[in-house]
Amino acid sequence: MQRTAFATALIVLVCILMQRADVALADAAADAREKRQRLEWLRLKNKRQKAEEVKQRSSGPRSRTGRGSSSPPSESEDPLILNLPPGWVKAEAEMNAALAEWLANRVEAAYYLPEGQTGISWREYIQTEKFQKTHAKGLSLDRAYRIWKQKILSGCPDSLEIRNKKERQEGGSVIESYYACPKLPGRDYGSVSMIKIIETEKTLHAIIREWRGVVSARIDRLIKEWNGWFKQVRVEKKPDTGKSLNVPAKGYGFSVNKEGHVLTYHTLVKDCRRLRFSKAEGELVAGDPERNLALFKVKEGPKAAGLFRKGTEARLGDTVALTGFPIAGVDVQAPIVLAGAISALVGPGGDPRYFTHNVPVPQGNSGLALVDLAGTIAGMALAYGDVQATKGRPLSSKGNKDYAIKARTIRKFLEEHGVAYKTAPGRKKFHPARAAGKARKIAVFVECWKKLTIKN
Repeated sequence: MQRTAFATALIVLVCILMQRADVALADAAADAREKRQRLEWLRLKNKRQKAEEVKQRSSGPRSRTGRGSSSPPSESEDPLILNLPPGWVKAEAEMNAALAEWLANRVEAAYYLPEGQTGISWREYIQTEKFQKTHAKGLSLDRAYRIWKQKILSGCPDSLEIRNKKERQEGGSVIESYYACPKLPGRDYGSVSMIKIIETEKTLHAIIREWRGVVSARIDRLIKEWNGWFKQVRVEKKPDTGKSLNVPAKGYGFSVNKEGHVLTYHTLVKDCRRLRFSKAEGELVAGDPERNLALFKVKEGPKAAGLFRKGTEARLGDTVALTGFPIAGVDVQAPIVLAGAISALVGPGGDPRYFTHNVPVPQGNSGLALVDLAGTIAGMALAYGDVQATKGRPLSSKGNKDYAIKARTIRKFLEEHGVAYKTAPGRKKFHPARAAGKARKIAVFVECWKKLTIKN
């Protein structure tokens, strides 16, 4: 009997110990689960914080607005100009997103309250949100308005739209809308809400202002006050810099020696971002905008170089010629021989650095050597438009006149910069076509790429 009682007591004791062990295990499991949940919560919190830091870095610093001041223009795209009413400050907390559907594309948000109010006991607030339209599906002015309207009506089905206006303003397309709720559900007061949505090519801004109180007593005054305030809210319009293109300008020059010195006219190479001389690279040696001359040293020396006439230069009535190209730089078409005579030893306005001739220089052929019948350089040919560009003013009627920079002017320029050149007596006389052939051998095709801005 005693043994039976002892066995029974032992079994009861074992059961109690096992039950306590189960409880202990359950508690340990609960603690472990709680610990895992805590770690997971911390992990997600850190992940959100890092994502927010990356987002802030990518969108640039947010503006910090002092009370009653203007928010400084943001360096980001399409910054918002927001003049806060006097006594308003930026709140630390943020309201719920006005356009929560596009939260992933929101790049900036701010929340403002009158001084002394809090996010819980607010009477009036201003909220701004900015969204990036790039890769944002359905992000548009009309869609934003419909989302906001749905939000207003879901909070107060009895809301009435007082005003709705859509127009084009400086900086983008705009929708403005007022809604009044006579009495919010479960409250003894109502609300007045206004939104201004500004859509630009790349961004969308939503500016919301809301007040709550006895609507019938304040609505007229509020609308009058808010109209003036919302009118000043706008997106800063930056100067239209347009699109920049590298546009090639084409012309000619000629070799003055076999060391690789090429002479061309300054107006062709001015502001060039890149230059090429008959497909060879070159470096600027000297430029003179007043005489419209520019000298370069090309890496690859030429096969032929020009000669200047020794002694007396070309005289009034002398025949001069050049080989022209109907399309600049295209040598496969048959070049044309152009010849004429010197009709005056001065240029436009009596400028002694030029002479006047009647060789019809095609546009795009400026910079070619104009030679006498001995094949020596008499000057540098300039098309009529390039002479006008040099002078910086319109010239008198062209008539049967073209101009060239005199060989004397060119030689003086070369000597000033220590560049050697050769001379020849000039006693031989060739047919104009043969003389022009010598000019063709020293011609250098010049390509210049300039930055051209096209306004949007």
